[in-house]
Amino acid sequence: MKDQLVVVVANLKERKLADYPSHGMVLCAETPDRQTAELLRPPAGAVPGDLVTFPGFERKCPDVLPVKKNPYDNVAPQFKIDADGVAKFGEIPFTVEGKGVCTSLSIKQGEIH
Repeated sequence: MKDQLVVVVANLKERKLADYPSHGMVLCAETPDRQTAELLRPPAGAVPGDLVTFPGFERKCPDVLPVKKNPYDNVAPQFKIDADGVAKFGEIPFTVEGKGVCTSLSIKQGEIH
């Protein structure tokens, strides 16, 4: 992953990663059989810190994460890669405003994990 731009979900409930607390997750496209995975790619021109949005949805971050449920678990099953390699939440593309959509270079009709 060195020197790569990636798509990260931040502010997640803490989980241990190699004995270190982690509050984020790098998203990958994956084939349905889970045999092949690759990093999800931000659009050309994206820079670290650009926000990924979902047109039609207002960005509302909770002040405090719920203690028992991880909100990510509610939306993650709806993340997918379409036939064109575009990352989507349901039918809505992962979008970096003014720059384009997030994609998978080679995986089509896949999942996002």
